[in-house]
Amino acid sequence: MSYAISVPTPFNDISELAENFASRVDDERLMLPHGDVVPEGEWVQFAVTLADGSAALSGLGRCTGSYDNGEEREPEHRFDVVMDSLQFEEMAQIYFERILQVRAAQMGEEPQTGEVDLPDEPIDAEAEAQEMAYAGSDEVIPVAAAEADVAMDVAMEVPVAAPEDEFGGEATQAVSFDELSEAEGAAALADLPRAQVTVPGEAGPSLYEGPPLAYVMRAAGLPVGMRAHGDPMRGFLVVRGADGYAAVVSAVEADKDLHRDVAILADTLDGQPLPEREGPRRLVIADDIKPWRSVRQVVTMDYRLAD
Repeated sequence: MSYAISVPTPFNDISELAENFASRVDDERLMLPHGDVVPEGEWVQFAVTLADGSAALSGLGRCTGSYDNGEEREPEHRFDVVMDSLQFEEMAQIYFERILQVRAAQMGEEPQTGEVDLPDEPIDAEAEAQEMAYAGSDEVIPVAAAEADVAMDVAMEVPVAAPEDEFGGEATQAVSFDELSEAEGAAALADLPRAQVTVPGEAGPSLYEGPPLAYVMRAAGLPVGMRAHGDPMRGFLVVRGADGYAAVVSAVEADKDLHRDVAILADTLDGQPLPEREGPRRLVIADDIKPWRSVRQVVTMDYRLAD
């Protein structure tokens, strides 16, 4: 049986496509939305077209897995099909390399080649909304003038020694908010897409909102999405509050492309800024039966690899 995936997009040119598909590629793979499961190992003829119907990415790939996004997704976006062994047609190889260049720029990496000079343009509101239609969790809310992969303006450091606390692991990178003013901390997260988590309580449900941890990690240059294979599967975050209380979230739990539960770094409660006893940032994890990992007044997030 042969398989074919056709993905019409609303993007007007390759630049728009590259900005919005950067999270769907790596050096060897391509992930496309599809309405059905494609068996692993099967070859797929694929075509991604621009708004005018012209071909952008077209060719052949071998399916390495189909990932269910849930029944609530639009039928044509129900599954994400990942392919490797890519064989592109005509100009599609050049366009794919251009998307890789955009991805490298968004991740803060050095481009693989210098063949394509890409402008550093922000994603506008309409483009961001289209990206979220393809990107994964339906709980993510596009924000006007949001840019999913902005470089986060937070203090970064790379510890050289193993952490001396109860969590262990191999320290790799720290995202620190404690050296920033409240305004600076808010600005660092303001341009990221947002999600909502409803938490039940005795007085009724509470609605928290803020950027998903996956986007916070991505903005800090940490491996998420299609980059999160191999060693990153050992990754976890130690999220610590101003009072020293800390909790662990595995990198898989934090990654919306790998896990259905949503973990957010909330900055509002029922539409208002978090109260002082909780904010300005609070870790909120959907579907935790007890809120014991819901760290208040978050000041640091350490990314580590389990031994």
